[in-house]
Amino acid sequence: MAEEKQICRLNLSQREVERAERACPNGARNTVSLKLYLPEHREDEVKRAVDTVLDSADIFTAVLCRGEDGWRLSYGGKKISECSIEKERPADWVDGYMNIADRLSLDTARHLYRANVFPLSGGGVFLYVRFHHIIIDGYGMSLFVQRVLDVLAGKEIVRSEFQAVGGLVPEEYSDEREFWKAYFADAEFDASVYSRKAPGEEYASYRDRIPEKVMSGAEAYGERENVSIPCLFATAYAFYLAQATDKKDAVFLMPCLNRTPEQMDTLGCYALLVPVRVRVDAEDTFAELCRKVKAAAGEASAHRAYGFDRILSALREENIAGDSVSEYMFHFCHFSYQADFGYSVSFSMTGDMPNHMTFHLLSNEKGGMDMQFDYQEGVYTKKGVRKLCEAVITILSGGIQEIAE
Repeated sequence: MAEEKQICRLNLSQREVERAERACPNGARNTVSLKLYLPEHREDEVKRAVDTVLDSADIFTAVLCRGEDGWRLSYGGKKISECSIEKERPADWVDGYMNIADRLSLDTARHLYRANVFPLSGGGVFLYVRFHHIIIDGYGMSLFVQRVLDVLAGKEIVRSEFQAVGGLVPEEYSDEREFWKAYFADAEFDASVYSRKAPGEEYASYRDRIPEKVMSGAEAYGERENVSIPCLFATAYAFYLAQATDKKDAVFLMPCLNRTPEQMDTLGCYALLVPVRVRVDAEDTFAELCRKVKAAAGEASAHRAYGFDRILSALREENIAGDSVSEYMFHFCHFSYQADFGYSVSFSMTGDMPNHMTFHLLSNEKGGMDMQFDYQEGVYTKKGVRKLCEAVITILSGGIQEIAE
């Protein structure tokens, strides 16, 4: 007997993605991906693990369908497509292929994800999974990786039911609109001059491991000052942006986790984007600026349910924003992996960039943290991004030494 199909309205996070898709169709802006390198596993083992994970979550049975009141998800039954095993290739060829595929749109009429295993001629495999962002966010991709690792380790995983209904905001929500206007009142910053990607322009990534000494110092400082690790890095980033633009305010976009405690083990899209405004005064100590960033991010996050599209609309009324309010995004993916075998993992968020530069703070397979900068070539160079990365580390290192001295 056929499985019963379920038709559900998009949640608020998915509606924001759908609006961005309409604003920039076929631009791969809402395609995100993961690359998992497994040096000790065979392609058939990895395929079985991936198919097990795809079978365990109903979001991977989803297709988009249009109703009278907008887009909805139809899901239920078996996964839409299986993981495929590709021809054996050299690692450099696969890496180049994945970088190109990251910039291609998914045919949403046919599928919202693609999973491929590439056997490597030098041994091991690459797992490459592309998702349309309407079904998964950064946290969900991290959870997907952990579940693949768990299956490969022989662990049991439970079925994940995506909770699509709920979290919708009325079309008119005047109190929230006034909050965002007040939040940016008298702001002095470089508003985004983002234009749609010109032909020939591409996105690139630069990734670097945060030195252990810096991480241990940041952890000690954060514990002493009651400040989180992402807040410390966001503070260094805000200071850099204000100095680089010679403005009093640093403004960056921040994806906010919008999961409830019951949804933390659920694969799906829940993250909401908010702009964070931080006033950076010349006399601020690093500790003072940390408190400003913590307060500004907390205040913005508390009003994330208004939706980024409506936030932009409110700011456009005050002539604050055009296509976007900032060229810069800060993204912390707070998820640590556990596995008893060798692996490495990386993500591409470039397909979801509504801006020119995204700074990611990510866990790595060694238990430490990496910084990854996704940037638009033609606007930034690899050399310039590397200097930005070094500057963030220098600012953070100097800041966490203030009290110690």
